[in-house]
Amino acid sequence: MECPIRVLYTGRNHRAEAEDTLSSTEAFVVVSEDPEAARATLRTHPGQFDCILAEHTAAFDSIAFYRRLKKDREIRVPAFVVQSPASDAAVRALNAGIDGYVLTNDSDLSDRIRDVVEHAPEECDDEADWRLQRRHDRLETHRSVVSHDLRTPLNVAQGFIDIVRSGDVDDEAELLSEVADSLDQLEAYLIDLETLESQGTPVEEFEPVDVKTVARAAWERIKTDDASLELETNSTVSADGDRLTAAFQSIYANAIEHGGSTVTVTVGETESGLYVEDDGRGPKRGRYDDLFEPGVSTTDDATGLGLAIVEQIAAAHRWNVAASESADGGVRITFDGIKKLSGQ
Repeated sequence: MECPIRVLYTGRNHRAEAEDTLSSTEAFVVVSEDPEAARATLRTHPGQFDCILAEHTAAFDSIAFYRRLKKDREIRVPAFVVQSPASDAAVRALNAGIDGYVLTNDSDLSDRIRDVVEHAPEECDDEADWRLQRRHDRLETHRSVVSHDLRTPLNVAQGFIDIVRSGDVDDEAELLSEVADSLDQLEAYLIDLETLESQGTPVEEFEPVDVKTVARAAWERIKTDDASLELETNSTVSADGDRLTAAFQSIYANAIEHGGSTVTVTVGETESGLYVEDDGRGPKRGRYDDLFEPGVSTTDDATGLGLAIVEQIAAAHRWNVAASESADGGVRITFDGIKKLSGQ
């Protein structure tokens, strides 16, 4: 007989039902723990479990729990399945890169768990490569999730064109201008989607990159208005210069978009990497971790893919990237794991 699938269940409301359902045959072994105990178990016993089944309730955000696990460099997260009484968390779960989703009391729970485990990406020997591969394998999922946002400007354009064709219009030029704006938004989305995919391929050739030079070059590529750039680094790092420039460019654009035309952006260094922060406004809703999810934006004109591209670039370099509140209340993006060739 094949080895049983080892499931770590975290939650309280439906623990007994899940244990009964999965343990009714010899195909599963279930261990139930509260979230912090589960986290400690994953850290001290790597590879012990094939799957995490986590309840998603008003009192416990399993998606946030997943993100915390992924950020812990001492934990290799097995296949992760969210269990919820309603499907409203499904899109968030997919955006976060979670492997599976199941409704509470689903009669096919065993089959769904087995399917997720069997189709989970194979582990790589190198931890960074493992995380990169899982992220890259989910690009098609991200593409399907954000496709809804692509349809919106297309539908708007088609609607205005139909009005113009009808001949019942007072200002045809104004309507055609609306069509052009919608098509421009659609084009920007497509460009960002293509960039999101291409920037996630692993970096094969690293080169010495002067951070100040790259930071200034990225600044010159965007419309900065009255925004200002401050450089507090003298480092040379090992990186793909073009991709690091693209990452800075996306972070700058996000800072100006959300922080205003007079925002100040600072590029500096930490002991193990670099940071880019602004003195604008933090996210109006959600958490800082959500900023990297495709489609997350607080402005109507943005594609919401800028910082998702940044995360892809970091993953391609095998760096860790995180978002937090800056000292002045804005957003701070930190890259860790960067090899410094000179500087502090």
